[in-house]
Amino acid sequence: MKDLLPTKQASILRGIGLVLLLTCIFLIDGHSNSPLHRLWLPLVMAVGAALALHNVLAVALAILALTGIHADFGSPDWVVSVAYPCLAALAGLVVGVIVVQRFREHVRETRVVRARQREERRMS
Repeated sequence: MKDLLPTKQASILRGIGLVLLLTCIFLIDGHSNSPLHRLWLPLVMAVGAALALHNVLAVALAILALTGIHADFGSPDWVVSVAYPCLAALAGLVVGVIVVQRFREHVRETRVVRARQREERRMS
């Protein structure tokens, strides 16, 4: 029963994420200029995708790409000139932290393997 709990929780989180995604897909209006449709619903969709996919790196890369492409510092609209660049910077920071953590983990594993190989050579 202990092993089923994480799987059950993961399934529940995936379901919540899918519900958030589908709800936002039906509510979003691509032609609207309101912050709700251009900022808040896409952010809720990103949270839903993170819950559904269980892959923060993929969601952060998508946010970085989409907000980076649509950012315009010269625009009088605060969503495009302030919110998008801030989201791109935050997503870039998340991507950087994840990549550095994975690199360090890989280096650590490589060191352990090499130390084990040296020990085996010494013993033989």
